[in-house]
Amino acid sequence: MPGWCENTINISGEKTKLMKLYNQFKKGEILNILCPVDIDVEGDNDDRYIEHWGTEWEIDITRFDSVIKYFENDEMGHIIINCYTANGPPIEALEFYSKQNDDIIILH
Repeated sequence: MPGWCENTINISGEKTKLMKLYNQFKKGEILNILCPVDIDVEGDNDDRYIEHWGTEWEIDITRFDSVIKYFENDEMGHIIINCYTANGPPIEALEFYSKQNDDIIILH
């Protein structure tokens, strides 16, 4: 049984890019969008997820009163995700995406 880690993730950037990201997030694969991980269909992927995401499982926005919101001001779009992750925060996934997208600001 995992220990649950409560997270508030704030992502800010250019409106068009953030709206596209938000629409992808609403489909349910937040961490795999931020930091894609090849899935081993034959094996246990928990160690792979921990290495690349910092947590054992994908964020489930349908559980624990999790919320994902989008709003805009001026030229910026903002995504706020309140969620729980298994056994730790998704720091590795957030850092990976941030390094690949220097026009995005992520606060955790």
